[in-house]
Amino acid sequence: MEKNEILFRLVFFNKYLNKLIFIAVHEIHQYQFYNGISKVAEKYKNIHTVDWVIARGSFKVLIEKLKGPELYPISFTLDNIKTMSKYLKDFDHFKIVYQHIQKHYSFFSPLMINDESFLNAISVGNLQIVKFILSERKHRHLELPEHFSNQPILIAIQNGHYDLVEYLYDQDFSISWSTSICDILKQGSKQFIDFLLTNHYYKYISKTLKAKQYKDSSHLIIDILKYYVERYENPKIIVMVMAYHQELFTGSPTNLGYKSELIDFVIAFLKKKPHFRCGLSIYKCN
Repeated sequence: MEKNEILFRLVFFNKYLNKLIFIAVHEIHQYQFYNGISKVAEKYKNIHTVDWVIARGSFKVLIEKLKGPELYPISFTLDNIKTMSKYLKDFDHFKIVYQHIQKHYSFFSPLMINDESFLNAISVGNLQIVKFILSERKHRHLELPEHFSNQPILIAIQNGHYDLVEYLYDQDFSISWSTSICDILKQGSKQFIDFLLTNHYYKYISKTLKAKQYKDSSHLIIDILKYYVERYENPKIIVMVMAYHQELFTGSPTNLGYKSELIDFVIAFLKKKPHFRCGLSIYKCN
């Protein structure tokens, strides 16, 4: 018999200790700590509003209530319905809530797939939820507004959701390269760099670069960074170039050479463009 099992038997078969344990457990379940304050714990059947769920991030409680018998109902406000896509990261959970809203709040169910909900879902980053919202919008003949412009893809880039960036781009969502390049570089992953190369650099800028032989990816990325600094003359991109080597280069002698080359290029560029130097410190990649 293992030591833990021996200890368990000695404790739980001792009537006095057993009683103390269950008294303590009962007292623990009577109270909960929220924001450092001890309050009387609410029982499952006494949780009636989605506001309570959102305030505590207890979305599993919400799902269990919606899946279970309607003995313990829970009510939604219009704000709850509008903001569900901001909180629900699991596709199955999103569907359960959406079906519940369709059944009990049918007139307001479009709020879960409206423009704000769509952008919230992109920010959260679940591709299945985004596809589902687009599918439901198409079924209801709800067109996306023209003023969206490149906002959906930009939000996906800024939040690092590459699968969403790729999907939205394939679905012909527009992208403003001049405003997105800094955020793409900021992500720093091979996937994002390849996306920039394939869909912008090779496509519109340098068809010959594809055939150019590079010893490694660092040489390639340096050429790309140099191009974008010169092409857009955007102080944000200059700052990005100066910061990017922290992710790209290690302290090895070879890579320190790349770092030096990049910094020398930025210094030479700023000498040619003195009007950038005075205001450079106020720019940053947000």
